[in-house]
Amino acid sequence: MVLLQDPALQTRFISVQDYHRMIEAEIFGPEERIELLLGQLIPMAAKGSPHSAAVARARDLFDDQLTRQQSADSFARARDLARPLRAGT
Repeated sequence: MVLLQDPALQTRFISVQDYHRMIEAEIFGPEERIELLLGQLIPMAAKGSPHSAAVARARDLFDDQLTRQQSADSFARARDLARPLRAGT
């Protein structure tokens, strides 16, 4: 099967330099939130949106997990240091 592609609909990826030139040329509005991801311009979610709340919650969960892991690692190291050495070791 052959798929015909309309040249007007083909994706053109842009470079970081292109993106910065577009910003300097004020192509985007002052309130427009756009980010460059893998060469494509993607509208960002508005601040204070449900997405922002989800990101904050995920960050908190990861921070809590990391803190617990670091505490467990520190406890294990302290336990290992507190063990008496056996003769011959």
